[in-house]
Amino acid sequence: RFISSDNNYTVAGKKAICIYRASQFENFKGKISLWREYWKDKYNQDLHIILFDSMERVSNATPPEQLGADAAVEFPPHGVTSRTTIASEEIVNPNFKGTLVDYQDAVEELLLRKHPGYKRYPSTFPAWDNTPRRQDTATIFTDSHPSVFQVYFEEKMKEADLYTDDEKLVFVNAWNEWGEGTHLEPDLKYGASHLQIIDALITRNY
Repeated sequence: RFISSDNNYTVAGKKAICIYRASQFENFKGKISLWREYWKDKYNQDLHIILFDSMERVSNATPPEQLGADAAVEFPPHGVTSRTTIASEEIVNPNFKGTLVDYQDAVEELLLRKHPGYKRYPSTFPAWDNTPRRQDTATIFTDSHPSVFQVYFEEKMKEADLYTDDEKLVFVNAWNEWGEGTHLEPDLKYGASHLQIIDALITRNY
């Protein structure tokens, strides 16, 4: 019902769906084939199936077409290896055993990452702090300022120019993932800055 909604994004007339961890499905390629058959019988159209390059797909990804899918999409900050060291007296939680990463370092690393050679849509993230979920073992990206996000998003827009029409996409992780501390929704710290940046860049470039 939700996929067939008029609000759901389409690529070349095909309803787009994203799948987070294809590796968790048994006979994933077979399931994809069944989904396509069902959708064609019911709606007389195909699906545009996108795989998230997250978790195990970050470093060892099978091209999506070999799995029966149409494309992949980045899933930052998965796979970031940069780390930040700060003085122990700056850590207010004595039980903290998590990971600290400078946001700008992470963005630079992600922008230098080699393209995998298959169809993969670019993606960005405005911030990350999953303390609400992980508490003492959280991963925190420090100093995540909208000005750095602006450079990040603009560079990913250039990557999106590899594709045309409906596939000229830049994803953002995420709209309202408050539990992971990453969101485009306005907040008390930066207001609607991230949304305004995206709007300005799209208006200027398209």
